[in-house]
Amino acid sequence: TTKKKRLTPPLLKYHQTMTTAHDTTDDATAQPTSYCKKHIPAETWTEIEAGAFRRVVKHLQDRNGAVQNIDLMTIGGFCRNCLAKWLVVEARKMSDSMNNDDGDSIKLKEALDAMGYDDAAVEVYGCAYSEWKKLHQKTATDEQM
Repeated sequence: TTKKKRLTPPLLKYHQTMTTAHDTTDDATAQPTSYCKKHIPAETWTEIEAGAFRRVVKHLQDRNGAVQNIDLMTIGGFCRNCLAKWLVVEARKMSDSMNNDDGDSIKLKEALDAMGYDDAAVEVYGCAYSEWKKLHQKTATDEQM
């Protein structure tokens, strides 16, 4: 017989929270809030999300030839181009929310404003988009279109 792994109190509480009715805010359209989301500070949560994003990007870079953008669009409704564009949008939002209090923040704001699709695409694709297309992009089939 296989022994069940015993959950420690925090994991047990998380498991119970995720398998029973979720607490929500007063807003009827609010998403359920997990135990972890309630107890992990927002800054730490942002770092976790950023780490997950980096893993998705690395995962896609490691499968450049096998996973085509058209396949991502068909199945997931987004592709590498979307990820690059979202990076640019988030850089602009961050820039727009900044104050120009000191020299360092002014330089950061300028860098955020300068970030364009080509810069973001290099981060997502691991090379320039034009180079990635030459190396990895295949012609879409009739079924994919």
